[in-house]
Amino acid sequence: MRERVRDAFDQITADEKLKEQTKMFLAQKRRQAPERRPVRRMAAVLVCMMCLMLGVGGWAYLTPTSAISIESSAALELSVNRFDRVIAVRGTDEAGCALAQSLQVDHMPYLNALQVVLDAQADGEGVSIGVAGKDSGQCESMLQAVQNCTAAQKQVHCYMTDADTLDAARESDLPLGKYRMLLTLQALDPSLTVDDVRGLSMPELRQLEQTLSGTDSTGQTSGQGAQNGGNGQNGNGNGLNGAENGAGNGYGSGKGNGQGNGARHGQTGS
Repeated sequence: MRERVRDAFDQITADEKLKEQTKMFLAQKRRQAPERRPVRRMAAVLVCMMCLMLGVGGWAYLTPTSAISIESSAALELSVNRFDRVIAVRGTDEAGCALAQSLQVDHMPYLNALQVVLDAQADGEGVSIGVAGKDSGQCESMLQAVQNCTAAQKQVHCYMTDADTLDAARESDLPLGKYRMLLTLQALDPSLTVDDVRGLSMPELRQLEQTLSGTDSTGQTSGQGAQNGGNGQNGNGNGLNGAENGAGNGYGSGKGNGQGNGARHGQTGS
């Protein structure tokens, strides 16, 4: 059997032309083989670079650089990246948490997302909009854009603050605007705490500020005796009566600014 197989293969012959073509083909393959390796290496490098760029770009896109706090009937916070896109929304009070779950604003330009939030808020409520972040340039640009966007709306207050204040508000678990109001109130009454203001609305906090500072809704000083005129006048708006009780020139503005230099004291402005 083996002899038959050997004899069969011995009968297979190739002419000289086929042999030359085979040699040329093999030689060409040998020359091309080293050239393919650099191409493969370059392709691998390009793939790695693309992956790196996608990774860096994805990280930059998903990194928040600023935030917009919106406080009205509900309080929410929009996290914004360096490309001015909203990458997260969270409620900062109970009503805000419920509203945040119903909104679809991820990856929107922040002005579009802001309008969606404002449209979802209760009508007739005052709105406080704060911009905060580490990039002051971006925050200033955002504040200007927000002010322009809300210029035609009533009862809208816009402001900007720094990243430290934003972080402190988050640590206190308070909306940014309410935390800033707490700082104002603590300057008037250091005994106030986070828990004292947590359940109060912004109108209630503003009323508390007026009470602690002794001003009414118009900013005028309330009460009697705010300006005693230096000589016993109680400043209740009757400062002109100082002329009846002394030789001096008693006078007053009628807003608690009565003044007088009369020789007698104590019974003016009755």
